[in-house]
Amino acid sequence: MLMMRTKLAIILLICGTLILGVFGVFNYHKTHERLYGQMDYKLSAIATRLAYRLPENMWNYDFDTVIKDLESESTSRFVYRIEVISKDDNFRHITAPKDGEFDNEFRLRSIPLIYNGLDDETKVGDLIIYEDPRSVESTLTSEIVSGIVQVFLLDLIIMFLIWKYARAIKEIESSKNYLNTIIHSYKDGLLVLGENHQVSTLNEAAKRMFELDDVPLEDITLSKIIAKVVPDSRAYFSQSLYGFNTKNINYELIRTHDRQIVQVRSNKIDVNEKTLQVAIIRDITEQHLDKMKVSKGAELFSAVKTLQDKFLVSDDFHNSFREVLKILLKIGESNHGIIVELDHGEPDRYRVLAQTRLIANGYVSEDFVRDVVGRVIDTKKGDRSLQLMGLSANSGKLIINALSMPLYLSNQLVGVVCLFDESTNYEDDLVSWLEPVLSSLSAMVNFVRQKKLNDMISEEMVRAKEDAERANEAKTNFLAMMSHEIRTPMNGIVGMSNLLKETDLNQQQSYFVDTLIHSSNALLNIINDVLDLTKIEAGKMRLIEQESELTDLVHDALVVFHAKAVEKSLRLHCLIDPHLPRWLILDPVRYTQIILNLVGNALKFTKHGSVMVHLSLVTEGGSDMLRLEVKDSGIGIPEDKLHNIFENFTQVDNSYSRSYQGTGLGLPVCRKFIELMDGDIRVVSKEAVGTTFTADVPLVVTPKRPHTLLEGLVVNPDVRDMKVLVVTEDAQLYMVLSTYLESMGMAVEQLYGKSVLSESIDGSSLLIIDDNMMSDVRPAISRAANTILISHNGIVEQMGMPCLINPINPYALAHALTYDSPIENNLQEENVEPVHFGGLKVLIAEDHLVNQDLMVLVLNSLGCESTLADNGLQALEQHKANPFDLILMDCQMPEMDGFEATRNIRDFDQNVPIIAVTANALSGDAERCLEAGMNAHLAKPFTKDQLVNLMMLYVSDAKRNPVSEEWTFQRETSVEAEDHTKGERLSPAIVACTSFDLDQLKDQVGDSAELLTHILTKYLSTQQADLDAFESAMKVSDMSGVRKIAHKMKGAAAMIGARELADICLSIEKEDVEASDTIPIQRKLEQIHDKTAAIRREIENLVRSHLHFTSL
Repeated sequence: MLMMRTKLAIILLICGTLILGVFGVFNYHKTHERLYGQMDYKLSAIATRLAYRLPENMWNYDFDTVIKDLESESTSRFVYRIEVISKDDNFRHITAPKDGEFDNEFRLRSIPLIYNGLDDETKVGDLIIYEDPRSVESTLTSEIVSGIVQVFLLDLIIMFLIWKYARAIKEIESSKNYLNTIIHSYKDGLLVLGENHQVSTLNEAAKRMFELDDVPLEDITLSKIIAKVVPDSRAYFSQSLYGFNTKNINYELIRTHDRQIVQVRSNKIDVNEKTLQVAIIRDITEQHLDKMKVSKGAELFSAVKTLQDKFLVSDDFHNSFREVLKILLKIGESNHGIIVELDHGEPDRYRVLAQTRLIANGYVSEDFVRDVVGRVIDTKKGDRSLQLMGLSANSGKLIINALSMPLYLSNQLVGVVCLFDESTNYEDDLVSWLEPVLSSLSAMVNFVRQKKLNDMISEEMVRAKEDAERANEAKTNFLAMMSHEIRTPMNGIVGMSNLLKETDLNQQQSYFVDTLIHSSNALLNIINDVLDLTKIEAGKMRLIEQESELTDLVHDALVVFHAKAVEKSLRLHCLIDPHLPRWLILDPVRYTQIILNLVGNALKFTKHGSVMVHLSLVTEGGSDMLRLEVKDSGIGIPEDKLHNIFENFTQVDNSYSRSYQGTGLGLPVCRKFIELMDGDIRVVSKEAVGTTFTADVPLVVTPKRPHTLLEGLVVNPDVRDMKVLVVTEDAQLYMVLSTYLESMGMAVEQLYGKSVLSESIDGSSLLIIDDNMMSDVRPAISRAANTILISHNGIVEQMGMPCLINPINPYALAHALTYDSPIENNLQEENVEPVHFGGLKVLIAEDHLVNQDLMVLVLNSLGCESTLADNGLQALEQHKANPFDLILMDCQMPEMDGFEATRNIRDFDQNVPIIAVTANALSGDAERCLEAGMNAHLAKPFTKDQLVNLMMLYVSDAKRNPVSEEWTFQRETSVEAEDHTKGERLSPAIVACTSFDLDQLKDQVGDSAELLTHILTKYLSTQQADLDAFESAMKVSDMSGVRKIAHKMKGAAAMIGARELADICLSIEKEDVEASDTIPIQRKLEQIHDKTAAIRREIENLVRSHLHFTSL
């Protein structure tokens, strides 16, 4: 093959060369003829022109013109030089030759010059033209060279094409060999049929299947292949080969020594404009047998299951055992059999449960049967043997196969099964096949004896289940009630603490009250997070991100732990990187909870040393992250326990649980909150050294407040130029102070040990003293210009100098440097003016009168112009007629709900802010509002501050105005008018309201007794109308109307803080009952009557007592 290709390549090369050579010779002659003809034509033209012009000029002796003509014509590439000789030889001119060639190298053309100006022609001279054929020869030479190059290049191209062709042929053959190798090594059979049903390809696996190993491919026909299939299936097999039958049909092949089951898959392919049928034939014999076994097992299992079911519901146990024996005989292909039950008290005795007729009639001797059963009882093992079976009828003997099997239940022998047959040879597989039946049979045998015991156990299980359900229900009810039961006294604590804060307190007492308030609020947040753990696990927790002042957020959280740190003699430090933004967008409640949990854990597991809280700015993956690090010097965590430290209810080990207590929920809650924020938390720890938790969350800066932490804080230049000396041995405290002070542009130096009385303390020094170094540095205090004490125990008085409480708040530190007012824990950088939306037109879409009045009062107090709409359709029409600046939209309203109204408004107005105000606080409700086109979601009940915060976000700056003098004067006048009532303070017993939250209502409308009385009175009137409508809907079984009224009552109750009534209404709103089953609703209606009556009594008592709300 290679020699043939080589010869073919040589022939092609020679033929190509000869063709090009002939073409080159022909081209050479044609070019030679063309070029010389062109030269002859050009020279003749020159000669003609000169012969015409020169005679007259020469006759007139105008030799200059003659010379010019000669020089002009001599520039032709075919002229070497031109010579003119006059007749009298009185004029002769020769043009300059083109090069130094000899004259005899050129052909000459001599033309006589005849003057015709006279009557007779007169010769005036001769013209001699020297031909220059070099350009022609050069062109011919180039043609020759070009022809040779073309021949050479063509030869190269031919050789390259031959090489490419040879390589392609080799690759094709290689691919063909590779494909043939794959085809013939393929486990499945491959059959390719061509035109006229010809077998084109049959791989080795297919040959083995059809037993055609020794038959050449050209002798194999389709009929021979089909003949190997059992006759009943040949037609279907033929259809499957051509793809006409796509079902998974099993075909049995006729083979010499065994049976084989195959399946066929076939597809058409087009190759070289030919259509081939490719069939894949798969051997599924093993799968088929396994499937048959499974099918047999399933049939067996189904039969046993049916028997079990019948056995459990039937009182005729013996009939069930007879059915089981029939199954065993069928599977074991046996004629005789017996099932016996062992006596529980006497194992050597047994009782027959079922037996075949010949054994029952005594045809088989009783002694034989007793002997077989006895061996199983004695050995506790089954037996498979050839026996001599005694026959009672004629005292004869019969050789028989015997299979005896013990029945075990919970490792206890409860019975024996024996099968006998004259011809069946019992195999090992039979025992495995019978295993499910034997297991069921063992249970059935034991069932009779254990029935009474099982009944007792079942009763105990039912009682235990009921007890567990009651306990779980009690736990659920406890968790549901715990929020209200704990929040009620906690609200009292917070409220009384706020009242106490308004009294005249010294600085020490004010600090204690602030700590109490922060701790109470932190406890309420912890309670909320514990109760929301299931919501977190279900993925339904939602973040409420808003502008947050970072320093206040962190230090408000840390103040909770001050008492604990003092109690354990630990130092709690906090350092916030000055480069961080002062204002961030995050969920302040969840981030505070993260700080509380991490710092709380650190303090809990630290006996000596300190806890350091460090917040910094880091960049990971091109994104800015807010990093929180909490580092302690506590007991540490063993390395093998770090992997599950964030699991629910997990602590390091039980000894830690006993020593330190705790639910084990703090770190899991932290991790879940951080994951919700798209952050990450990790831990590094070493036993007996300490632990560091690091939490990173995305840092989002509020665009309206781009300032960094300390930007805007101005330190007096006189103070800034002072030399700051920090007297402490605490390296962490010094790091915090030096970081803040150096960021303010001050020079800082640390003094400790013997250097505390250094001469560097002088009148230009500012001393910052750690309180445990006070005794060491006291003699030098008088030399310093100013002194600030750092207190670790909360004592800020009786020191005779300004004090700061650790952890250091940078704003409190900056404030302390001014020395012009008492030092407080927090420093306000700027006075926040009251928010006023003067002239802002607000549309209130709300169908409940109480909620209408409440929102109108709140908006009027903000300077807004309010307009009411009772349903979504009115809101839509009013906004079309007279566009508003802001829309507060209830979601559930008659005629048109808030969702549809919002969608319709968005069709023509994409810009107006729409805030959903709804009593639905279910997960997913806020998302539904946003999908409808609303900008934000505000759940009832809401506070005035919550509404103002949303209005600040969505109302443009042009609509927000500083408080006008007139409006400020009105507010001050109103406050002064209320001051005279402060002396009429009522006792807590009279003030207490248990059915609704008066403080919540005050948060929305303020402390005006007149406004509160108006709202509560309006609520009573609408409440009665709602109750009447509710009962009317119940009478006509209008469940849809009942749910709508319940939603309406829920919103009104939530707005005045009647949480229990709102919860009952919510449960009715969520109730999915038919009109025929109203008993659950009737029960809840009775609860509503009880709650509304209690609310009515308390409101009427408040109104009758002329309660002065501003004094609360």
